[in-house]
Amino acid sequence: MIAFYNPVSKTRRTLLAEARDILLKHRPADTPVMLASSLGRPEEYIRYRRLDELEVDEVDMLTVVLIGSSNSRLAQLGEGPRMFTPRGYARKIDGDLAQARAVENTGNA
Repeated sequence: MIAFYNPVSKTRRTLLAEARDILLKHRPADTPVMLASSLGRPEEYIRYRRLDELEVDEVDMLTVVLIGSSNSRLAQLGEGPRMFTPRGYARKIDGDLAQARAVENTGNA
C-alpha cells in the first residue's frame, strides 16, 4: 500500500497525476484507491476509486490518498465499501465476506 499525504496544492497539481501514471505501469487499473478528506473533522469524507479513475481535481491538501497493493480489494459491507489487503488469509476473508453477504441478503443472523 502507498500513502500520499498532502499530495496536491494550488501550485503542485501535476505530481499526483505523474505518480498515478507510474503506478498504472505496475499495478492493475482496477487497483482500489481510498481518498480520505478532512479526517477527524465534521466534514470528513471518504470515497473510493479505481487507480485508473483517480483524478487530481478531487484531491486537495486535506486529502490522504491510499493506493492499494495489487492484492487490495474493495468489499461492500453493511456500512458501505471498505478497502482491505489480505495478508495470507485471502480464502478465509473471501469465505467470511460471502457468508456476511448471504446473511445480509436473507436477514438471518
